[in-house]
Amino acid sequence: DGDVAVSDGDTAGPESPEKNGTRAETVARTVEPSLCIVQVDIATVALADGVYSRSFEGSGTVIHHDPHTGLGLVVVDRNTVPVASCDILVSFAAFPCESPGKVEYLHPTHNFAIVSYDASKLPKRAADAVKPIAFASTSDTVP
Repeated sequence: DGDVAVSDGDTAGPESPEKNGTRAETVARTVEPSLCIVQVDIATVALADGVYSRSFEGSGTVIHHDPHTGLGLVVVDRNTVPVASCDILVSFAAFPCESPGKVEYLHPTHNFAIVSYDASKLPKRAADAVKPIAFASTSDTVP
């Protein structure tokens, strides 16, 4: 199976390696502006909820980014964000910038959390560099 979805319509394959590189490189270039690191610090009182450590760090993906309204959303796993009462810092791969975050949703069974950040408070260059992940349609699938 091994099909790779590319959101910008570029296809990378053996017939054009000089244009796009490998499929992995194409996917990496497409996805990188949407990646971030989520750092979580939990207050001592929240450790009573069965949380075994005070700090966690994990990878997240920007799913919405609108500097005009200020809404930025990141999806991250529940191992990184185990409880809602915590301090969050989001670091973006697209530009060296950090933003405080807030837990918006913790799914009880599917191991994901949604964290918000204020996209309007990012520096202009960072706001322009960060992009939400683009989901490919079946017509964008590389054979």
